[in-house]
Amino acid sequence: MARGPSRLKWARSRRALVAAVVVAAGLTAAVVGYLGTRGEDVAALEEGQQLVEVRLGDLVNQVTSSGSIVFPNREELSFGVAGTVGALLVAEGDQVAAGQPLARIDDETAAGVERDAAQAQVDLQDSQEAMDDAMAPPTALARVEAEAAVADAELSLQQAQEALDDAMAPPTTLTRAEAEAAVAMAELSLQQAQEALSDVKIPFTQAEIDEARGDVALAADSVTRAEADLAFDLRQHGETVDEAVETLETAREDYQGVVRAFLGMTLTSNDYAMTPADLLIHYDIDVDSFFSDSRRAEAVAWVNPFDPLTAGPVDDPATPWHEFTVYSWIALYPGAVYGTCENVATDPRDRCMLQEMESAWEKVDAAQDDLYTAEYNQAKARSDGNKAVDKEEDALTVAQEALDDMLAAVDTLEVRVKEHDVEVARAKLEDARDALADLDVAPDTVEVRVKEHDVEVARAELADARDALADLDAAPDALSLALMQAEIAADEAALAAAQERLASLVIAAPFAGVVSAVNVEVGRSVNANAAILEVVDPTVAEVDARLDEIDVLTVQEGAQAMVSLDGLPGAQLPGVVTSISRTGDNQQGVVTYPVQISVQTPPFLQLREGLTATASIVLQLEMGALLIPSTAIAGTFQQPTVLVSLDGEVTERPVTLGASDGFWIVATSGVEEGEQLVSTGGGDALNFGNIPILGGFGGPGGGPQGLSPEQRQALRQQFQGQGGGGQGPQQQPPSR
Repeated sequence: MARGPSRLKWARSRRALVAAVVVAAGLTAAVVGYLGTRGEDVAALEEGQQLVEVRLGDLVNQVTSSGSIVFPNREELSFGVAGTVGALLVAEGDQVAAGQPLARIDDETAAGVERDAAQAQVDLQDSQEAMDDAMAPPTALARVEAEAAVADAELSLQQAQEALDDAMAPPTTLTRAEAEAAVAMAELSLQQAQEALSDVKIPFTQAEIDEARGDVALAADSVTRAEADLAFDLRQHGETVDEAVETLETAREDYQGVVRAFLGMTLTSNDYAMTPADLLIHYDIDVDSFFSDSRRAEAVAWVNPFDPLTAGPVDDPATPWHEFTVYSWIALYPGAVYGTCENVATDPRDRCMLQEMESAWEKVDAAQDDLYTAEYNQAKARSDGNKAVDKEEDALTVAQEALDDMLAAVDTLEVRVKEHDVEVARAKLEDARDALADLDVAPDTVEVRVKEHDVEVARAELADARDALADLDAAPDALSLALMQAEIAADEAALAAAQERLASLVIAAPFAGVVSAVNVEVGRSVNANAAILEVVDPTVAEVDARLDEIDVLTVQEGAQAMVSLDGLPGAQLPGVVTSISRTGDNQQGVVTYPVQISVQTPPFLQLREGLTATASIVLQLEMGALLIPSTAIAGTFQQPTVLVSLDGEVTERPVTLGASDGFWIVATSGVEEGEQLVSTGGGDALNFGNIPILGGFGGPGGGPQGLSPEQRQALRQQFQGQGGGGQGPQQQPPSR
């Protein structure tokens, strides 16, 4: 994979070299052929002279600038509200269509914005309804209701005045007689209630009955507490048992790990009940000789994978231990392995099987004892708790039976009813006596003031009702209308802002393009103006180039250009100069001006931003013109001439010159196609002069590279429409 790029680069270089050789061979053959047909004329010329034929060709006067491809149509998108990024529906580099959703704000923020928008709609509706109500004439129902309100206020005032008059008036004889009769009736009712209570009295007082009910309630609470205590104790002991079980399992796993490490054995449930010494005796393992050096030769042969004659099987099914594990210790372990290290001087690397097994088994034994203890404590707590619950339930049964025996003798509900009747009769008697005593007391000043206040309130309510009735026919207040209109305008602005925020909850693509940047992640908090992502339109491309201070004076906005890309050798794309900066940048004395050139790209080609580009900007274009080399021009600046070779004679002839690219000049008069001109340019001029004849840039049938005849014709028409193309004769050679 690493050789791929260099191999591709070599292939490209080879193709370029082959193309250069072919072009050079073609040019050499053409020049030789051209000179061969004119050998006699060349021989007749002076030293340093040569003949050049006047031919039709295309002349393009242009300047070249390098730059890079940029996409001017880009837009950074934000939510417009602060919140959290709820979803990103695209990734960097994705193609998107216009209006396609790209990102959403979180649901909580969206719900808040939706509530605000709904509230703004309601507020605006309320404001408009208030304005409509103020501007609308009163309805018949409103007038009837206002008149009814006036009538109700007049009646309330009348009733309040009568109540005040009653409070101020002295008692009459009839009033006193009625009060005395009420006292007598209350005394009789109290006596009858007391007699009815006496008829239902029993040996038990109400206090004794209430005390018995209290005993039952206390006993029930005791039962509840005993049950709660039992549940708490069982839960606590259950957690202790669970912890002991987990500790025992961990200790057994550690013990199993030690046994498997030394012997490669998997213990059974019965094996855990034996001590390590008993376990080894049970499986007939002699710890003193198990890992002895006398077995080293056998172990080395057993684990040697390269000697099929001496290597044993991985495991002998006749033994409970795993031979490969045991022999690996003896043959491969760098230290010494002992069955027991008693009376042995050990090295730090040495291992003692029995001691390590006993150390791990002691933890198993201790964990098993802890589990037995925890299970015993749990069982004892359950037994003690059940006894306590049974005891409290027995006490509750005794209290309930005592209450039932007490209530069996009488209907306590009837007793309470009769006692209540006595209390009511006693209260009524007190009220009747108070009313009789009040007849001889002066009017209560507090009551009088209350009645007077009621009258004033009734008068104010009547005045308000009459004012409301009068307001039905009054014109709306100008200030109130202005305030309502201002409130409506404010509510409309608030609704527009809320709707704008509502629309910004989902970011949509403003145009079809590519997601060039994603600046956030889902779940990130952002403010209202944070740039969430950026979308660019790759179908609209520009070349961001620069011109020096000489070339920039000859270029105008709208000038045609041809753009070539380093990444697309041999291809050229048409372009138009869209912008020329009016200010230049001075870098170490070199002044350049930024220029933007819009590039027309075919639909099948998608450019990438940052590609290196070279733009050839057309200053002047002559299509199908008579071309002569600048080395054939003689005469003066005001009157240029050429030397024409005709039938072996050289004649000087005046010519009218047009546009020039510095090497070739358009002849608008004085020469004809096919005539031979004497050039004094030497070998370089000869070579340069023959390239256009062979169909190269600027020569017959040439033009801007990569253009078809139809494109050249369209370019000619467009350029001539701008006033270029060398229209009319020119009296001096143009400068570039």
